[in-house]
Amino acid sequence: MIRDIETGHTPYRNYILQKEHHDHSQFMPTVDCRYSLVNYRDVLISLYTEDWKQEINEIRTESGSEGRLKLYRALKDTPQTERYVVDTRTVGGRRVMDGLRMGCLPLAVETGCYSHIPYQERVYRLCNQGEVEDQAHFIAIYPRFNDIRLKLFNHCYSIINNFYQLPLQNKIKFILCNYDNHMVNLLTNLYSCRQKTSYIVN
Repeated sequence: MIRDIETGHTPYRNYILQKEHHDHSQFMPTVDCRYSLVNYRDVLISLYTEDWKQEINEIRTESGSEGRLKLYRALKDTPQTERYVVDTRTVGGRRVMDGLRMGCLPLAVETGCYSHIPYQERVYRLCNQGEVEDQAHFIAIYPRFNDIRLKLFNHCYSIINNFYQLPLQNKIKFILCNYDNHMVNLLTNLYSCRQKTSYIVN
């Protein structure tokens, strides 16, 4: 459901069919309702939104962090299609934006969970900072790609003139919520450089 909403697919019909355990009378329109179809839509969206919020707030008990969707919860409060899905010109750009926002880009914080590595040890092996490689570390801290990062940050500064004064997490939220094609291209280049560096070292 989460990826469906993020990328623009809201399968309400399938959602109804999957809710067999519900009393369908709670969202079926009444015969005497003048705007029954509108009510039907509104109640259905309300139920869908409620389930979406419950799903994104589920955190596995064994997680050493606040879960993969920690950043996603901070970025998104309503289930709606994001602009980058429509506006981003390349599949690679959409994939990087999707991965960064939803916490599924294969950074160390994500790949480490596949190998059951403790959260605090999910460090990018080519980085000497000793910090968990999450989205914030990848975008704003890892020093090897400072040239691309400088272009990204200067572009953000051209949009909001106090960008450099923002706390780290606010910088990340701004980048992942106020993107344009140039910003997406820079993020894509940043990730591409990381992958090429990892491949060369291997």
